[in-house]
This record gives sequence, C-alpha cells and structure tokens, in this order.
Amino acid sequence: MQKYIHQKLLREFLAPQFLGPNEEFFFHGGAISPETLAQLKRALQNASRECVEIIESDRSAWENRSSAAFVLALRPWKYSEFAQFDR
Repeated sequence: MQKYIHQKLLREFLAPQFLGPNEEFFFHGGAISPETLAQLKRALQNASRECVEIIESDRSAWENRSSAAFVLALRPWKYSEFAQFDR
C-alpha cells in the first residue's frame, strides 16, 4: 500500500502548485539534533491526530462537503544539490 501511495497518490497530490484559496503548502528544513528531530516527530503526530479529529467531528451536511487530503512528513534529509557546498 505504501508503495502505491508513493508511486501514484503522492505524485498526483503534490504535482500541481498549491495556489488555490483552500490550499496550503509548508516546507521547512534545518540542521537539528536527534532530540529536536524526536520533538518534531511528536509535534507532527499530535497535529495529525488533531486534523483527523477535526475531520471526524465535521457534522455539516454531505452536500456541503468536498474531498480533501493532508500530508505530514518528516525525515532526516539533505537536498542533493547542496552536496557541492559541503566541506
């Protein structure tokens, strides 16, 4: 399932720019310690839980709803194009 999500769903979801009035995209990175990475992971887990609770508590009529999705992701990562600046 994860392979399918990566190959199909995420590619389609992330391909267009997030420019619509109901769209949002955040990307942040930085050099952090393992402790800070763990703290960020907990924060994203909490944010995910809160978002799911908001979705599940929506009591508006079905005809007033539209489909939506969100992605939260975190990993140790360094952009490959920055390797040329390593010392």
